[in-house]
Amino acid sequence: MYLIKFIKKDKIATDTYTFYFTKPRNYRYIGGQYSEFQLSPTSDSKRWFTLSSAPSENTLQLTTKINLKLASSFKISLWNLKEGQTIHIQDAFGDFVLPKNLNQDLLFIIAGIGLTPLLSILKESLNQQLRIKLQLVYIVKDTDYLVDLKRYQKLFKSTRIIYTSQIPFKPNLIDENLAQLQLKHKIYLSGPDKFITKLRDHLIEQSISESNIISDYFDGYLEI
Repeated sequence: MYLIKFIKKDKIATDTYTFYFTKPRNYRYIGGQYSEFQLSPTSDSKRWFTLSSAPSENTLQLTTKINLKLASSFKISLWNLKEGQTIHIQDAFGDFVLPKNLNQDLLFIIAGIGLTPLLSILKESLNQQLRIKLQLVYIVKDTDYLVDLKRYQKLFKSTRIIYTSQIPFKPNLIDENLAQLQLKHKIYLSGPDKFITKLRDHLIEQSISESNIISDYFDGYLEI
């Protein structure tokens, strides 16, 4: 367990905020991984969040949606953190990370707040000057989420962003993208848990091997 200090919060989209914390010198993680944040010693003050910061950045960041009228007690406490206030964070975990072999096409199918692990991956890829071949299907209701992605699209010329406003999302809308990939290629899914479950089932029906599907589930969010 590591002690970190709250720095600030910034609004990045509709009801969505990034919280910044100090980073311990010996804290290590890979872009796309998640960790447990503990605001106080009480048992209900712990929550898992994907780290939206890149490992090479000098702060730790988490990004989450907060509507104060509907927020849980945890998110209200998170919102009310004061500059310099200390909390705890655990070691990072998760396999939603880039493969060792980057010489292949990667398809990311992301919904809403599921963007956070991809932001960490993109920032770190840029910092490390990695060459990646990335396709993205991003399903989102609010177009202001695309601001950062457009910046990365310009930097990674092999990145393609597809925006769809069709809600609820129908899994067959991504079949055109699947047709462009070989079945051995990795497919990354990130978003609300019900969305991911439905999409995984569809991919398996399309003869995609479960071993080639990497998922990051976000509990407590409405299905896209």
